[in-house]
Amino acid sequence: MRPQIFRPLIGFGGTQPFVVVRTTGDPISLTPAVRQVVASMDPDAPVDRAQPLSAYVGDALAQSRLTLVLMADSVSLR
Repeated sequence: MRPQIFRPLIGFGGTQPFVVVRTTGDPISLTPAVRQVVASMDPDAPVDRAQPLSAYVGDALAQSRLTLVLMADSVSLR
């Protein structure tokens, strides 16, 4: 199974659209081209938080990882 993200729009404080771009190269190097394409469709639409999917997933899992590490340390101290 390929990695996927499910992000319901309800409960995230808005319905801001986002774009996912697949590339075989460095994803950050495509940021200027993505900004240009978005600006050609809507000059007022910002392109922010350009990041690789791995960083997005890492950020999404950070709280859970921290909780698990703290729980594991707590168990190992007993």
